[in-house]
Amino acid sequence: MALDENLEIWQLTVTNRRANESDPLILRQYRVLSVDARTTPPTSSATSRSGEVEIEDGVIYHKTEYRERRDHFAFFACSRPTAGFDTQREAFLGPYRGWDKPATVEAGQLTNSVAHGWSPIGAHQVRLVLEPGETQQVVFVLGYHENPRDRKFDPPGSQTINKSLVKPVIARYLTARPR
Repeated sequence: MALDENLEIWQLTVTNRRANESDPLILRQYRVLSVDARTTPPTSSATSRSGEVEIEDGVIYHKTEYRERRDHFAFFACSRPTAGFDTQREAFLGPYRGWDKPATVEAGQLTNSVAHGWSPIGAHQVRLVLEPGETQQVVFVLGYHENPRDRKFDPPGSQTINKSLVKPVIARYLTARPR
């Protein structure tokens, strides 16, 4: 948890320790978050019916009930360009599947689904290619942000979250820090 911020930082460091120089490490890394669990009580049936997301510049914004009665939203960002994302739980898991065997992880590619109701999630897929001895870092930032009631939307009167106050926060924490 970052001090004085409502967010978590997940920093992943990957090193290719293979000795053969012609043997790059290709890694597909997934970070998945059931965003409704972070922003609404687990017993809320409203999240199941009215889940809403926005995706902008690779950031997933979870805005369930933001238009109607909330001033806050969750965000899930990644420091690297993503090879895919999912926000619809069923698209990520696949029909009749659970968290133990998501269809998209098995297939090796997320579907870029955009949730409209029914239990949204946040999932980013990053593809790394590392030469022998190379190290790379990926930072994921999961957070919560509250906008002033009179600055909820951009432009005013639209249904689009005003992200101007949270974008500097996201940018500040997406930079990898040495461990």
